[in-house]
Amino acid sequence: QVPLIAVADAIWQWIGGQQYTLHIILLKSLDRQEAIICPPLLRKGNETLGWPGAFSIIPIEWKSRICALVSDGNVGLVSVAYHNQWLVQRCHAHLRRFLNNYLRTGSRGTKRVLAQEVHCLITIMLTSRDRLTVAHTALRLREIYHATKSHGIRKVISGFIKHVPEYRTYLDYPVLNLPTTTNAVESLNNLIRELQRTARGFCSPQSFLRCVNAVLMTKKTMVCNGKFQPKK
Repeated sequence: QVPLIAVADAIWQWIGGQQYTLHIILLKSLDRQEAIICPPLLRKGNETLGWPGAFSIIPIEWKSRICALVSDGNVGLVSVAYHNQWLVQRCHAHLRRFLNNYLRTGSRGTKRVLAQEVHCLITIMLTSRDRLTVAHTALRLREIYHATKSHGIRKVISGFIKHVPEYRTYLDYPVLNLPTTTNAVESLNNLIRELQRTARGFCSPQSFLRCVNAVLMTKKTMVCNGKFQPKK
């Protein structure tokens, strides 16, 4: 059987003054570009504690074929992957957005030069196949970490260095052609957000889930490309 790659993300909705989280999982076969949309789990509370339940409702014949998980690095998601001995690929786009919260490269950025260097160093570490280059780049990032007084910048750099191998899984396992972002499931989330804006609230969790399932039924699959696309 062809292995499957899971791509997962969550979206929340306030209903009756309480937060509910919708957990969404896509499953992509190594031999296809389209990913199927699994039945979503709607659960009261934040997303972290809900992921074991979200994966438990996937048919066992599908779940047993999962070999890797692409995610934003949520603790609950990563824990599920570790428990099932799946490979973890952390989302590059989420990392960039997190980095931009503290280091903007635009002309209005107060630390533009530093921001450009950090972005460049992280790009090298995300993409270089040369282990020695990656190691030297990590040393420079550590120098910046110790030199800066910004708590935010230190947080980004330390977190990135700690999880570098999981940002580079796609390079270590090229045969899987892993996506390096959760863009496919985020595109689906955007459709649900549009539903949320249109509805302007839901009277119950059940009504929200019914509407979500109606949206998912119209899609059924999402395009989910791996990092390495064949040349046309």
